[in-house]
Amino acid sequence: MLVETWTLKADKYKIDNFTCIHRTDCQGEKRKPFGTIIFLKTSLLSEVQVYYEKQNIVSNTNHCTVIGMKLKTTSICLIYKSQKASLTLLQTMLHEFIMACHNQNVNHTYFIGDFNIKCQPSDDSFAYLENFFKQYNVHFILNMNDVSTDHNSLIDLCFSSNNVQQTYLKV
Repeated sequence: MLVETWTLKADKYKIDNFTCIHRTDCQGEKRKPFGTIIFLKTSLLSEVQVYYEKQNIVSNTNHCTVIGMKLKTTSICLIYKSQKASLTLLQTMLHEFIMACHNQNVNHTYFIGDFNIKCQPSDDSFAYLENFFKQYNVHFILNMNDVSTDHNSLIDLCFSSNNVQQTYLKV
């Protein structure tokens, strides 16, 4: 699952034994910090269902994408929030996704992606996001000391309703 791919419609990607099940590209001929691609192991095609997809595009630099897929009773939500997109927009989209999960008989959900929110206890945006998820019994499951950018920050986040499993991000 890739976000902020900068891909154009004409770009072709092939990964042996994987099938592209979702893709959004930059509009026009200019590459921008936009786009998502999801590749699924071909042997799992019949077992995975993409059941939620929502994009809110205010502009090329202000947009948010939420994509949900399900494998048995586990859901994975791929998120991309551009730097200029508001937390309120993200919260609204995540709430809609969580409500859609109830109709899918989902036991556990993982929320992963590029939130463009610095993972720091002192960051108001991160605290806001954590509090939002806590009301749905969803918890941050990464090590706060890891980094996901060249600027030594952690903006690629992972939350889960299954707080038993811990995830480690390696970039």
